[in-house]
Amino acid sequence: MVSTKALFARAAKFITDITYETKWQIYAPMFDVEDIADSVPRLYRSQSFHDPDYPVCVSTLFQKIAAEDEHLAIEFVKYVIANEIDLTNEGVVSKDIELLKSLGFLNGEAASLPSVPLSIKKYIDIKVLPGDFYIELQEQINKSFAYGIFPAVQILSRKFLESLLVDILRKKYGDQRIELFYDPSRRRFHSFERLLNNLQDRIDDFKAISPEFNTEFLKKINGFREQGNSSAHTIELKIDKSDLEKDGKDLEFILKLLIRVFESVR
Repeated sequence: MVSTKALFARAAKFITDITYETKWQIYAPMFDVEDIADSVPRLYRSQSFHDPDYPVCVSTLFQKIAAEDEHLAIEFVKYVIANEIDLTNEGVVSKDIELLKSLGFLNGEAASLPSVPLSIKKYIDIKVLPGDFYIELQEQINKSFAYGIFPAVQILSRKFLESLLVDILRKKYGDQRIELFYDPSRRRFHSFERLLNNLQDRIDDFKAISPEFNTEFLKKINGFREQGNSSAHTIELKIDKSDLEKDGKDLEFILKLLIRVFESVR
């Protein structure tokens, strides 16, 4: 069994031995660790120029996330490997079988993560999305579901909802009310909970847009916020696939309504 510290170092080597094209600038915001990624001085530069210290920078990133939340770091590593590495390739798998077993990717000597067939059931399937970020996010949620990385499904679903709330507040109130969604002193968007509270305080402003966008609807969103928090911060978490599938139907309805509200805001 690989120790936690060794796991992160070996995961960094495993990833960087195979690819220098990992989309850290997409994955880090999805897991709310962009500030940590930004604090690794040469992460992006060393990747861009294929510098020899790139593996060390990636290892540092994993270790820094683990210092804040070890479970989240492990889920982040698993998510990156599942989305960046072809684990159906025996040559790739053989580079570090022990690491992949420790992360739960292997059953015996064979990879348990097949290529995702086009006909596979999706967790959410929203045809019209407001921008490339959301298209990518939906794809990553569906991949995580297909690969059985269920905590990542909940963490990324939380990010999807949170990002839409920011976009709704920003579009509705603009830079003149930036304090409703952004904290200039900290140079970051407000927490999910505060975004919900700010919307609740101004829920009457949205009655003309959609009567369904009300207090009860915000409570449903908060339920997914709490699920995402639990997945990110619970050390031992067992998620039942059938329960998750039921949640997916509710999530899709919520996301579609939020997108409709976003598109209707003037």
